[in-house]
Amino acid sequence: MTDATFADQEITALVRLGLYRSREEVISDAVRNLLLNNRSLRLELALDLFKTDEVSLGRAAADCRAGSLAVSRCAARTRHSDCDRSAVRGHDG
Repeated sequence: MTDATFADQEITALVRLGLYRSREEVISDAVRNLLLNNRSLRLELALDLFKTDEVSLGRAAADCRAGSLAVSRCAARTRHSDCDRSAVRGHDG
């Protein structure tokens, strides 16, 4: 038996069954679904990508489904957890 994790085995099986073309496709789909279903992770990721200049303010706001002003205010704060309740409330659709 190898040191493969259960997730590795599942990924390999999904590719073997032809449900996905590659491991990367499985992982990409999994991350996309994780972010679709987890508002706080979506916000944390959008803020990080904005703060590191990897995406624009508008893109960050769209990605976390919040207004640009809310993302900008959250990005200015030091603790992201202060933001998720106020910035995203009512913007998840």
